[in-house]
Amino acid sequence: MPTTFANPSGGPFPLGKITVTTDGTPVALTVNTGSMKEGPLKMARRFQQVTVYAAKVNTGNLYIMFGNVSASANPNAILAQIPPGGSCSLPQGGLLINSKINLDQLFLDADVNGSIAYANAIYG
Repeated sequence: MPTTFANPSGGPFPLGKITVTTDGTPVALTVNTGSMKEGPLKMARRFQQVTVYAAKVNTGNLYIMFGNVSASANPNAILAQIPPGGSCSLPQGGLLINSKINLDQLFLDADVNGSIAYANAIYG
């Protein structure tokens, strides 16, 4: 894995380019970094915000999912819907202070095969 992802020291943390190869088959937001529960820092719950950007070339929506479930079969697990060229931050409007996001619980699904996203998180 790239060393960029190894040990964040605070601030922006790149999650990289994420491709949902097959619609209905979610991809972990941590696909490029590996589980945040591993390693000496156990970073899983140290993220204050995550932002996902949908590529403009996408022809369908992306979905941020809570858990490794598809958007079509589990609409109640959709945290956000992102149109092509759009973006979404969780939470929106500011950073979490007393609670943190566990990136291992977040996945991306899409309406169309090959949909692309770029993501980053705020570590702290």
